[in-house]
Amino acid sequence: MLQNILLLLMVYTAIFLHDGPKLRNSGGKEKIAYGLLIAYSLYMSVIFALELPWPNVDDLIHFVLEPPAKRIVETVKMPVKVPS
Repeated sequence: MLQNILLLLMVYTAIFLHDGPKLRNSGGKEKIAYGLLIAYSLYMSVIFALELPWPNVDDLIHFVLEPPAKRIVETVKMPVKVPS
């Protein structure tokens, strides 16, 4: 766990050192988009570093798209003919 945290600290330090000057000169929409991406990245980093079983984007997509996908598959599935 400590190795994961140290790795993430190094990665985020490099990101902010690189993006910091560019972010100061950017507009409001860019700052909001960057903030949202960093917030999601931090959430996923906490899951990674602490090895938590929290939901991620894959779980959300699976939850939202699974029922319609099953209905589509059932709609296009051909009926099986049983020999008599």
